[in-house]
Amino acid sequence: MTTFDDITTEEKKDTEMSDAKTETSPPEYSSTERPRVEQGGELDLVFALDCTGSMGSYIQSAFTSIESIVNQIVTSEKTNLRFGLVAYRDHPPQDSTYVTKVHPFTSKPTEMTKYIAGLSATGGGDGPEAVASALYQSFQMPWRPNATKIVIIIADAPPHGLGESGDGFPNGDPDGHDPLQIARQMSTHGITIFSVACEPALSGYRYAVDFFTAIAKMTGGMMLPLTSATLLPEVVIGGAREQIDLERRMEALRLDAEKYEKEKGGKVNEKDMLKHLHQQMLDRGEHLTQLSVENPYQQSHEAETNVANLMTYESLSTASKNLSAVKGSRLTSKFSAPSASSHSGFFGGAPPKPTTSSYSGFFGGAPPKRTTRSLFSFGGPPTSAPSAYAPPPSALLSMAPPPPGMASFGSSSMSMPMPAPTQQISISKAEVSEDQVFRMYSKMKSTASKMD
Repeated sequence: MTTFDDITTEEKKDTEMSDAKTETSPPEYSSTERPRVEQGGELDLVFALDCTGSMGSYIQSAFTSIESIVNQIVTSEKTNLRFGLVAYRDHPPQDSTYVTKVHPFTSKPTEMTKYIAGLSATGGGDGPEAVASALYQSFQMPWRPNATKIVIIIADAPPHGLGESGDGFPNGDPDGHDPLQIARQMSTHGITIFSVACEPALSGYRYAVDFFTAIAKMTGGMMLPLTSATLLPEVVIGGAREQIDLERRMEALRLDAEKYEKEKGGKVNEKDMLKHLHQQMLDRGEHLTQLSVENPYQQSHEAETNVANLMTYESLSTASKNLSAVKGSRLTSKFSAPSASSHSGFFGGAPPKPTTSSYSGFFGGAPPKRTTRSLFSFGGPPTSAPSAYAPPPSALLSMAPPPPGMASFGSSSMSMPMPAPTQQISISKAEVSEDQVFRMYSKMKSTASKMD
């Protein structure tokens, strides 16, 4: 979660705003008058889904819940909703089936269900996958100009070229797509990325968590680390509702920013601007939808620096040379205990990645790719997530979902799943947060840069 104190002195200098344009004055309204927020509008939502061997439980979760997701979003937000799907695997010779498979936008839940029913989880080759190609194809979708635009990328492996060991394409995407540059293009076109990180697999790589955090922040989205596929529907619904709520307030935020900039003679540093905008919304008593998720990650200076570098450097090839491995487990003790450190097997998760001598865990390279498994061979997770309650704010990441039960695999038998810790999630109406104001302001600036 971003707070205003996270903005450094250097960032203040870099983000000092230029002289205000005074040809026209923004419309005036009282600082205590709550702006009218209209329901309705359009939502274009694309799933970019890793369909390699370990992702069967996430495909199954999407399949069983897509109608519920549509109904809850449409009912609560009165929005015109379209879904699209980009399934991705890897480039040959790592995977010989397909790199990406694109399904166009549809407003029919039954059509989207058919898309997902045709998917299976298999293949993958090396650790990294065709993430850059998935982002590129998502960006190329025919987005409606006035819609809230969201890409939900669901992944348990990083892109090629990030610096992971055993990468079959260490120089990056063989088709020349740079995922950081694509994320910036998405940002300027108003497309928000929500990164669903499938844990504990993703944190087994050195830099994957930092990469997916960076592209989410670059586009005004959220990093959503999931420890269980059963929570995918709740996260999709909560994330979409929150983003719709934020974008409905963008115009009022823009007017507040222009007015404050004019009052200050055109020179306002970003931290002061954000504090002012936040206070204006608090004074008006504005309450927004908020998705809050218990943070499974430990705080790490290396991780924070990696995210900043990935957001700053122009290309992945340059950024990857300036990343530092995080020492020890990225997960907190609650989620890195033995019962939480493996997949949930046939009871809803993916088979565990096989242990090989080339895998050095958190300190070394990428985990080896997993056993091939088709989607419905062993059934999916429960269709409803367990009830969960919001933990104290200090324990929240303001972003993501939870974990599954575990099964151990012997040479000829399988034990019953062990209890897994429950990751806490809440969706509520609450006072606007600093993180929400930061996301709105960042999106306002990036989309404005496209028009300049």
